[in-house]
Amino acid sequence: MGRPLVTAHEALGPLVGVVTPKMPVHVHLDEVEVVEPRTVVARALALYSAALDELARAGATGRVLPMLSFTLAATPAADARVPAWSAVAAESTASGVEPPAVYLIDAATFRAQVPSASTVRAPLPPTDGLPPDTHVEYRTSPTDEGWSRRVVVFPR
Repeated sequence: MGRPLVTAHEALGPLVGVVTPKMPVHVHLDEVEVVEPRTVVARALALYSAALDELARAGATGRVLPMLSFTLAATPAADARVPAWSAVAAESTASGVEPPAVYLIDAATFRAQVPSASTVRAPLPPTDGLPPDTHVEYRTSPTDEGWSRRVVVFPR
């Protein structure tokens, strides 16, 4: 377990009420606790689970969705190979990469998103700590600097 900076409730609770269709909010894992690379996936999934609990406590389940995002190192060309969870842990804690974050997003806005034709999406196998009824996918899409890569976790 990491060294807590604040509780998940302290980090996420005040944000639930400010989510609108045009204003998602997020909390980075490193804002909640100090984690080691070997525990980053487990701790990020725990934060995602805490977000599910917080939404249920606030009566916002169904109106607001949590999405956990692991940013991976960008690549110069499309890379459709689905990474192993060990690679997700290593890359999401690399220098210069945004730390994992839980986003709280208006459910209707999230479901209406249509990925660009050039976005590659592929499912990842489950891992320990993944809540039931959760979907995990790898996404890569073009940017001005190359191809962004991320793993996202969200309710089915």
